[in-house]
Amino acid sequence: MNISHSIHEAAAAILLELGVAPIKVNGDLAKAWIIAEKGFDGDGWQWNNPLNTTQPDKLAVNANSAGVKIYPSKEQGLYDTAKTLKNGYYPHLLTGLMEAKAEIFFAVPAELDTWGSGYFNVNRIYNQIK
Repeated sequence: MNISHSIHEAAAAILLELGVAPIKVNGDLAKAWIIAEKGFDGDGWQWNNPLNTTQPDKLAVNANSAGVKIYPSKEQGLYDTAKTLKNGYYPHLLTGLMEAKAEIFFAVPAELDTWGSGYFNVNRIYNQIK
């Protein structure tokens, strides 16, 4: 399966921003989530926002009517992505990424269903690429 370099790079960068080393499982989870948001051949850095977060930032502007943000730099987008994941609404997603455990990441479908990508799509893609 051909996954763009930018998706690999963005997945690793998210994990590093969270303070965890990218390994196979958490890397595949992050890539599946990015692909669900951007498409298999998409640009992982579109809008400097790999997961299409809507995290408010005074330096960001809206990319679409859903409120997905365009950040001025990759660094700002990573900071705001991590801030979103740590806001308390996504404890299983965050723990699954941090501990590289897919069973925790996918334990509460509602956490992914609040994102445009959704539980079903992220899970399906993860099972294709792992």
